[in-house]
Amino acid sequence: MCIRDRIQVDPFAAPLKEAQTSDDLKELQQRFGVTNQNIREMDRNMSDLMRNRNHDEDKIEVVTHVYDASRNLNAEESKEEETEQVEEQYDPLKPFLPPNFVGDELDLKTAEKVKGECLRNLKQRLVERKEIIEQRLLDEQSELELKRQTFNRQKDSLDPSEIERFELTEKEALFRINILQMRLEKHNEDAFGKLNDLYGSLKKDSRLRLLYE
Repeated sequence: MCIRDRIQVDPFAAPLKEAQTSDDLKELQQRFGVTNQNIREMDRNMSDLMRNRNHDEDKIEVVTHVYDASRNLNAEESKEEETEQVEEQYDPLKPFLPPNFVGDELDLKTAEKVKGECLRNLKQRLVERKEIIEQRLLDEQSELELKRQTFNRQKDSLDPSEIERFELTEKEALFRINILQMRLEKHNEDAFGKLNDLYGSLKKDSRLRLLYE
């Protein structure tokens, strides 16, 4: 059974028709696909800008600061991965099971409700995580743009050391932006894999057996 055969947006509604489930999948694909297209465009723009910069200036100092920026972002990413690993160790149905459920199998109506809530919860968390990364990316880009505007207004009155300091700051910001773009694209690519894994897990769950008979 393919993914679109199993998506249910509202577990309390009547079973979705093929056209409805197909539209639901397409909508999710569009949300993540448009983001990936924007990432690639931003990445091309950043690459063009970086090629026009002199990468030899303050090389040693830049490497040190870029390493610090990378370490901070990687530390945050590691925390997110640890959270995901902890989540994967839990029973995906447990938060949605009826209180005091002790049986081996759910009745059909309850099974539909529990499965729908479980899938909807994962989809919501995937979208929320995408939006968090997108907001951080937007904040970095906006801050860099403001600094560029300030620099362009004042550059005629700045001494060489101040110009060098701005160029270093700009390189560090571009590096952080690049990392966030890669993280966002990877998250979007992984999202459907995570949904598919959950579909497969639920299909094998004996508590939902009546749904797949």
